[in-house]
Amino acid sequence: MLYMIIAVSLLFTAKSDAQYVQDSWGLGFGISYPRFVGITTTSISKDNNYGAFISLKRNVSEYVAFRLTGNFVNMKTLFYKNVPDKIETTNLLSGDLDFIYKFSPCSKISPYVLLGFGGTYFNTKNSATPAREGDHTGYQMNMGVGFEWIADTNWSISTELNYNTSNDNELEGNSNLDELKGILSSNGDAYMKLSIGAIYYFSRGEKSTLCEPLPKGVKEIVKEVPVIVERTKIDTVYREKIIEHGKDFDLFGINFRFDSDNLMPESYPILDHAVKLLKENPEIRVEIRGYTDSIGPELYNQNLSNRRARIIRRYLIENGISPSRLFAKGFGEYNPVKSNKTRIGRAFNRRIEFKIIGAEK
Repeated sequence: MLYMIIAVSLLFTAKSDAQYVQDSWGLGFGISYPRFVGITTTSISKDNNYGAFISLKRNVSEYVAFRLTGNFVNMKTLFYKNVPDKIETTNLLSGDLDFIYKFSPCSKISPYVLLGFGGTYFNTKNSATPAREGDHTGYQMNMGVGFEWIADTNWSISTELNYNTSNDNELEGNSNLDELKGILSSNGDAYMKLSIGAIYYFSRGEKSTLCEPLPKGVKEIVKEVPVIVERTKIDTVYREKIIEHGKDFDLFGINFRFDSDNLMPESYPILDHAVKLLKENPEIRVEIRGYTDSIGPELYNQNLSNRRARIIRRYLIENGISPSRLFAKGFGEYNPVKSNKTRIGRAFNRRIEFKIIGAEK
């Protein structure tokens, strides 16, 4: 237990440099304090209980996770108040699969709730009911609340309070038939468990577009500026052929805030360049085509691409281009130019295209 306290202290004092990701794998371990709970049981819970656990956690998104946990708990009860030397002992091993939902996944401290189900293997000693001595199996349901503290990129700390209800009313070695303290069985035993532990994330997925703080995003935009400039130079090849009917070209670097039609600051220089091209060729008309990646429902992406195309049209009009020359249309996730399986590919697919549809009459 001393080593656990030292490890937790070191994690708390470590410099926090966490980068939020969409998904990850984590290995957890820690200690716990379990205690039998009941309403009418004649056995009295003792205080000198202890436990430990290990877990494998899979964060499938910023909000949702699944966790496979192996637990060991040692719990003691006192058989009747008037028999102080009759102490019952239960050693229990359990394996649980839990569903976890986080309420604030983009915060350093995130509260969560969980619901799980698992199997149990337990041994009772000095039982109030002698027939319950020995090894037994069963199953249990697990409910709980907790908090996860992000310590740094790969480590976090968790505290959790669980309520475990068993199908067996003799988990503590007492076969009293009117205890009425379970959920899976009204006469099943139940226990609570307070735990603290650490999680090491050994595999981290793509950077979260939901949680990434703005300052880091701005730094990354600055790093990508040279790439955008190179693509803009390539776009100038189309200037001599811009009046060619049916010709289309991409406006690389036109970026929108996540899940919205709000333009990012780095988009305006590219749009201003498009305004210049259109003013130099006043006889042409263009169709502004908006596209999205494949994340989200198809109908939602279609509507989002429509809104984004209209935003570009409005900007061009506000900067002196005649409305009669501009037509906005969204194509949703149709016709991707890159694979939607990677973050870079999805970034390419969230794009704006101009298509020359003819000269203005």
